[in-house]
Amino acid sequence: MNNYGVIDKKIISKGEKSLELEFKISGDSLYFDGHFPEFKLLPAVAQIDIVTSIADEYFAVGTFLKEIKRIKFVSPLLPETLVKLSLVFESEKNLVTFGLSSKDDGRVFCQGSYSI
Repeated sequence: MNNYGVIDKKIISKGEKSLELEFKISGDSLYFDGHFPEFKLLPAVAQIDIVTSIADEYFAVGTFLKEIKRIKFVSPLLPETLVKLSLVFESEKNLVTFGLSSKDDGRVFCQGSYSI
């Protein structure tokens, strides 16, 4: 497990400027501590942190967000859910576009884009 609780990370596809991963967020992740103890879900800020950390890991873009262009949180992301992350890095625009969805049923958790 890494510092943001991502476990079982596997690359689905990787291009020069795109990436698809699947992973789970461990139920032991500190992100779940105190966030609705009776119904744990991954806070929005944690989802953004995971996206920016993985984008930096694979595209060396840093984790600082200059501007969130758009973001939408659609469904709650629960512990141990198999997640698919899609990332596209448009270097000419300094823009990262992302989507987090369920690997099992395609349900969208969040999607958006940010500039770096």
